[in-house]
Amino acid sequence: MKKLFLILLIFVSNICHAYRLSPMVQTFSSEGKDATKTFLITNDGKESISLEVVATTRAINVDGKEERNESEHFMVYPPQLTVKAGERRSLRVSYVGPKETQQEVPYRLVVRQLPVNVDKKKNKKSGAQIDFMFEYIASLYVSKDGFKPNVTLDKVEEKGKQLELTFSNKGSKHGLLKDFDFMLGDSSLSEDIIKPLLGVNVLPGGKRSVLISKPKNFSKNSQIHLKKK
Repeated sequence: MKKLFLILLIFVSNICHAYRLSPMVQTFSSEGKDATKTFLITNDGKESISLEVVATTRAINVDGKEERNESEHFMVYPPQLTVKAGERRSLRVSYVGPKETQQEVPYRLVVRQLPVNVDKKKNKKSGAQIDFMFEYIASLYVSKDGFKPNVTLDKVEEKGKQLELTFSNKGSKHGLLKDFDFMLGDSSLSEDIIKPLLGVNVLPGGKRSVLISKPKNFSKNSQIHLKKK
């Protein structure tokens, strides 16, 4: 069983790296030449792959769970494509949504590989058939010059051996927590402590709560604050 799992894991890993999408982040204007961007898909595998591409809305709740729904604010061409082995294809993505916005609007571009059947013949013992489907999820932002993030640390709450940090973004552009140093008094928190914070994106108008390990020198009178890098 372990041997079968290892073979399957290697097979899946090879498929996962069979194609690439770049870039993974694009910022659009609501109109003009920057309302259209190009993405590149490169097939590094030995077989042709079929893909479908959709643009979606993007909302993140306080716990970091992301919700996406298909959006009509983008035109994607082509929406479906086949990329031959060793081939590179371009995707043309155009924003066609509302022109006026008071803050940056986040979206996603989802590039999904159509199902790959691992075993075309059903397993005689279990009758099971395994399909795999891989996808890239890129970040799209519709923004304007002058939009800026304003991320603040609003609350620090003890949760046993952990601390729950709650952030808000009162600005007009997304803010990344990796752009800050986290200070306990005059000292920076260690990389091991802040690791859960580094991938956190606080969207404009949004809140995020993240658990970190409690520093050894933390007390009830301690204060954690942000320092822009």
